[in-house]
Amino acid sequence: MQLNKIIEYAAYAIGGLALFLASLLVFALAAGIPEHQVAIVGGLFPEPAPTTDTTPSDGSAGPVRPKIQAKSMEDVIASTLGRIPGQAQASPFASSELEALVGDLKRLKLQYEDDVARVTKKSTELAERDAALGERAALLQDLMAQLDQREGEIELKQSELKRDQDAAEESELARWRKIAQAFKDGEPKSLAKRLLAYGPEEGAYILFNLEDDQRTALLVALGDDDFKAFNDAYSALGD
Repeated sequence: MQLNKIIEYAAYAIGGLALFLASLLVFALAAGIPEHQVAIVGGLFPEPAPTTDTTPSDGSAGPVRPKIQAKSMEDVIASTLGRIPGQAQASPFASSELEALVGDLKRLKLQYEDDVARVTKKSTELAERDAALGERAALLQDLMAQLDQREGEIELKQSELKRDQDAAEESELARWRKIAQAFKDGEPKSLAKRLLAYGPEEGAYILFNLEDDQRTALLVALGDDDFKAFNDAYSALGD
């Protein structure tokens, strides 16, 4: 890479010098300065020979100034560079070495372009992946919001259901408390016969709403089999 920089700087120096000399010559000629009097490049043009003849008496034109054969810009630059030390030295590199350097530069350029293309492709893939992840995250947030809303609706339904169940149970207990009022007064055997009509499961609610002495007297008035059935139902209700 250091050799390439040297070649590049040398090319810049030669090109800049050539441009400067050409510009100087053009400006001098435009200003009416003879080309042989122009600084630096004036020596490239021969000075016209002096003339001693005067205009002939017959009125014809005087001697014609000899024409100066113009030199090409390449000749001017080559001649000038040849007189400037160190500017037109031969290249220290052989042609094969320069070709190898150019080949290396081309390979490095192709490798650089390939690396840039790979990085660009990878960046595009990462951007597309980020976009896809963003869409998934947004979808997940939407699903979470829907789940939260659904959970809130379920909790509300459960609360309403429990409230209805509690109200139904309270209404049912109130109904049995009212029925039990009819078993608080009267002869135990007569009340026992009436209790048998409800059966053990419903009779247990009646027994539950009686005082302890009333409940005991009513159970004792039942037969042995009925006593066990109603007593078991009442014990299960208490549990």
